[in-house]
Amino acid sequence: MPELDGYQILSKLKADPHLCTVPVIMISASDDLDRAICCIEKGAEDYLSKPLNQVLLKARISASLERKRLRDQEQAYLKQLEAEKNAAEAAHRAKSAFLANMSHELRTPLNAIIGYSEMLQEDLQAVDAAEQVADLQKIYASGKHLLHLIDNILDLAKIESGKMELHLEKIQVPTFIQEIVQEINPSILAKGNQLKVACPASTSALYVDPGKMRQILLSLINNANKFMDAGTITFQVVEYLEPSLPAMPSEASLAVNRLDAPAWLAIIVSDTGIGMVPEQVEQMFQAFAQADDSTTRKHGGAGLGLTIARRLCQLMGGDIQVESEVNKGSAFTVWLPAVARTA
Repeated sequence: MPELDGYQILSKLKADPHLCTVPVIMISASDDLDRAICCIEKGAEDYLSKPLNQVLLKARISASLERKRLRDQEQAYLKQLEAEKNAAEAAHRAKSAFLANMSHELRTPLNAIIGYSEMLQEDLQAVDAAEQVADLQKIYASGKHLLHLIDNILDLAKIESGKMELHLEKIQVPTFIQEIVQEINPSILAKGNQLKVACPASTSALYVDPGKMRQILLSLINNANKFMDAGTITFQVVEYLEPSLPAMPSEASLAVNRLDAPAWLAIIVSDTGIGMVPEQVEQMFQAFAQADDSTTRKHGGAGLGLTIARRLCQLMGGDIQVESEVNKGSAFTVWLPAVARTA
């Protein structure tokens, strides 16, 4: 080592990308603790002082090589994980693109089926062909149901690929809620359920995407209505300013920190339905997941409505919280900042 000391050699080895992973054991005639600490801090694997004990030296070399082997193994594993992660992300993007393209392809003929069945219903009603009208109504209803499923798949694909666009507008909450109620109430009454609404006329305006907001609320109310007969759905709106924000039992599950907005709106959709066990609540917002297989057989659906509702809510800077108890019902709370923050 002409004109170099051990520290400099160590520094050069650790600075060389081809040699930096080679384990180095420093050997010195000095039994100085500060020197040993300095060498370890500079990257030395170990530090020995003379005179050397051959057995100890061999043990230290073996230990250094074993640690090197484990580090190499860890790095190889991390590289493999990175490669698998990249492959999974690529597959995920391909899946989302495929779903989006296929959804568009399926919607075109479905729209034609729905449109022509509606026109034929009108023509047959004019000639009083009740039996044929009933058959066409079944075609129309099935087509609308299938179109709804396809729209859900398309929405999920857009969200996952980052292509879902928001169009924010100022809405008057009481008026907006009343429009939702008028739209959904007939289907609620048809199942023998009752809808109770509590929305103060003084509720402040909300700056959100009206279409997405409508989709979120209709999804929650339809979900409550689907799993209940002769029950009650409560639709409540509560406005909070920062100092009065309540403590929430499942705060850790929320994707946002509600304290970073001065004003928040909580829209609570609760029901007196069948409720859920904790395991079902945990998977409530997972795509394509339903409470159990019997749910799918009895009520249908792809298990995407609540997933999309929560994702849309998160896109606007909020989140959805759920609390449920078996045989006592469920409560979904939509938290939104007064001014939506796009992700």
